[in-house]
Amino acid sequence: MTALRAGLVMGSRPELLKLAPLSQACQRRSDVHVDLIMTAELASGAIDFDLPSPLAILPAETVAAPIETLTELLSQFDRIWSSRPWDCVVLHGASLTTFAAGLAASASRIPIVQIDPQGTSATRNDAHWEQFQRRSAGWLAQMHCVPTRQSAQRLQAAGHPRHMVYVTGDSSVDAWSILASKALSQIDSSCDRFAWLHNRPFVVLDAHTPHRLDASEFAAINTLADRHPDLQFVLLGASDTECHNGTSPDALNLQRWTGTSLVEEAWLKTHCGLIISATEVDAAQPQVFHAPVIRWDFSLTAPISEHLARISRNAPLATHSSGARIGERSSPSGRAAERIVDLLSARAWNEPMTVRRAA
Repeated sequence: MTALRAGLVMGSRPELLKLAPLSQACQRRSDVHVDLIMTAELASGAIDFDLPSPLAILPAETVAAPIETLTELLSQFDRIWSSRPWDCVVLHGASLTTFAAGLAASASRIPIVQIDPQGTSATRNDAHWEQFQRRSAGWLAQMHCVPTRQSAQRLQAAGHPRHMVYVTGDSSVDAWSILASKALSQIDSSCDRFAWLHNRPFVVLDAHTPHRLDASEFAAINTLADRHPDLQFVLLGASDTECHNGTSPDALNLQRWTGTSLVEEAWLKTHCGLIISATEVDAAQPQVFHAPVIRWDFSLTAPISEHLARISRNAPLATHSSGARIGERSSPSGRAAERIVDLLSARAWNEPMTVRRAA
């Protein structure tokens, strides 16, 4: 049988984490060939995963002009999908880029495979248009790969046929495992950027979009830092433009790293004592990193203070396996990318019941 040709579309950081492990898995096989289509801002992340050169690099999305951006993306994807024969398009669906890719693929009658349609990285703060894009891509798709049985049940309750839904595990677990392994092997203890953290306990504040910070949250950070002067706080992913009302992210003992690579982020999360995440549901982090993961919600001041006090009393760079965890544990865990690629190779959207029985 001729090798399957799939297009992997990545328009945002969460989509890179979902789909990069699939590209790596396909590179180890001869029966599936993938071409990457991604936006320019993901280039550094692609390097972190050692991904091959993309077939197409699209301009960054412009939030200020979504209609114009969508029109241009549809035109570009029309050209991409007509440039060669495609067996399927694989996407996550939350960004405007992947939404356009799904619309153009559907118009070209190319099967669409959606990875984690509801999004383990979704939050209640997601804009309505992001929810619309993810759900619309879901209704265009011929096959869904979900991380948990609960996710499959929610899709079926929303009206998606059972034979179109496969529980494969969470591919972002694979992604963070790849990044953590790479971080431990590549980032030497003499690295200047990390020198100030060695022999000092620290906390990672994960504030990547779509979360937006406001004055009350920075005040809470200040309070926590003031109570624990022996701890360092590392803020990831927040820039001045992501803060409400022009609030400054400067806080006592707070180090703001906006240019952190994914490998560096994995190193920080591997060695920290606590991860406070802006993402409400992220099943990947608790399964990969040993530190407790709790939600960025400063109404939970007591649990946060308990964790910080525990870190202060322990040796530097100590990690703890107990504590509040967020998200559903992916089932089955690990190797999600390989399971998804197996389904792609079998063209499961054509004969779903046969594949399901074989699996």
